[in-house]
Amino acid sequence: NTNNDSDNDGESPQQLPPLLAEAQERGFTQDGEIFNAQHLLELAQTVCGLDCDMQSVCELQPEDVLQHLRTRTNSVAGCGGGLFVVPYDSNARTRNPIQLQGQTAHYGIIVGMLIPSTEATELKEGESLESPNDGNEHPREPNESKDDTIIDLQSVEATAAHLGMDHSKALLLVQHSLSRNLSIAPLVDFWASNLQLEQVDTYKFGKQQQGMNLKNNILAFWGLLPQ
Repeated sequence: NTNNDSDNDGESPQQLPPLLAEAQERGFTQDGEIFNAQHLLELAQTVCGLDCDMQSVCELQPEDVLQHLRTRTNSVAGCGGGLFVVPYDSNARTRNPIQLQGQTAHYGIIVGMLIPSTEATELKEGESLESPNDGNEHPREPNESKDDTIIDLQSVEATAAHLGMDHSKALLLVQHSLSRNLSIAPLVDFWASNLQLEQVDTYKFGKQQQGMNLKNNILAFWGLLPQ
């Protein structure tokens, strides 16, 4: 949003970087479509000042995605907001991943993950979803708030193992700019869609098909959300 109107309190809003003009100046786009993920990475780093890097879809396992979304931290102290931006062929109606060789390629923001559990419905009465006490951790006092308990990644992973969570069946929650609703589909479907991005829609973007570089690329971001 590049609206220059003042806020209700009379203060001028913070001006966003002129991304489109900058992208055009650098020869990355004609009308806002970015067909090279490296160009998007460069704009995010040099124009927006975001903490991000490029990763390989082929090498990114469900556990890696889950850890990035959970920890939401990088090397910078206090830096939160672990998200991914993944290019994939998007269904025009559902925005879920399809495979059309890049003809409907769009970027989606991975904001969450669902992991099916085969044992969660078998919890006994009074049993919680917390990791089981193995005798090495101090039991919570009756008046101790859960909010005061520090839960680290190892505890969360122990919980996942305890409940029989299957990372191979993980579902991604993806925000798409053309929809108010999240796209929810298996991680493997998003990955498969990304790995077949070979060419753009030549009817719409014939002059921009050279230099397409979306396949096997996914951007990892930090610092977009508060801790």
